[in-house]
Amino acid sequence: MKQKMLQLLLVTSLLFLPGIALSENWILNGEAARKLIDEKNALVLDARADNWKNRLWWNSISNSVAVKWRELSDQGGASLGKVSLDQTFTNEVFQRWGVHANQPVLVVADAENGWGEDGRIVWSLRTLGHQQAYLVDGGFQALKAAGASKASKPRLPGSFTAQPVEDWHITAEQIRNQLGQSNLVLIDTREPREFAGETPYGESRGGHIPGSVHLHYRELTDAKGRLLPEQQIRQKLQQLGVNENSEVIAYCTGGVRAGWFTSVLHDLGYQAKNYDGSMWDWSSRSAAEFPLTVR
Repeated sequence: MKQKMLQLLLVTSLLFLPGIALSENWILNGEAARKLIDEKNALVLDARADNWKNRLWWNSISNSVAVKWRELSDQGGASLGKVSLDQTFTNEVFQRWGVHANQPVLVVADAENGWGEDGRIVWSLRTLGHQQAYLVDGGFQALKAAGASKASKPRLPGSFTAQPVEDWHITAEQIRNQLGQSNLVLIDTREPREFAGETPYGESRGGHIPGSVHLHYRELTDAKGRLLPEQQIRQKLQQLGVNENSEVIAYCTGGVRAGWFTSVLHDLGYQAKNYDGSMWDWSSRSAAEFPLTVR
């Protein structure tokens, strides 16, 4: 009885941590994710690269669907990175993937070699109104190591209907209007060479948005792609001027790495938004109205 009371007190205390509610977590470890599969029949979205080996039975997980982050995005030109707000389009994707509103969705990727596709998809699902989308820390390997089954389960066409929210999404015009605000921290999550002006991924112009600071998204993980201890992450963010009152805006090339970054920050209780258009969008616009800094 005493042990049960202690457990109840612990759970109750966690529920009232300032700025963080358990229901708002965006990231789970492998063990917690596996339990969601076993107990809640969670859907697994496998966002690893287009590798045929990932689709084989021995390298897959029960109730999983192979997906691409681009499937929820606009399909052409400078809009390629932007999450699609066309509900007819996105609802068709959710039907194909098998997404339901009352069913948890776990997203896994290649944590060691990927580009944060899992975080981008989680951010997209949350932005489109799904409240139970989770990134699995450590990716596919972490879920597999936790004992996720390979046994197949029946999967029905999805019924989730997108209801877009603006909490974690921002446009180029909104960023331009906020530049210079004291509580704004604009973080470029790309490689150092991109921040300095190189354009290896098809940007129209090189450089970074004025006033932004640099933190490559991989600096928040270890060599295996698992998140660093929370205190280390918070220290890195503090060094960039991020605190509990900051509004953080992350960007990259097309909102993938920045989407992952935003998911991580939100899980830690920060106010964070993903500029999903990112450099594909910003660099395609007028240099006079949407300038870039090169160094």
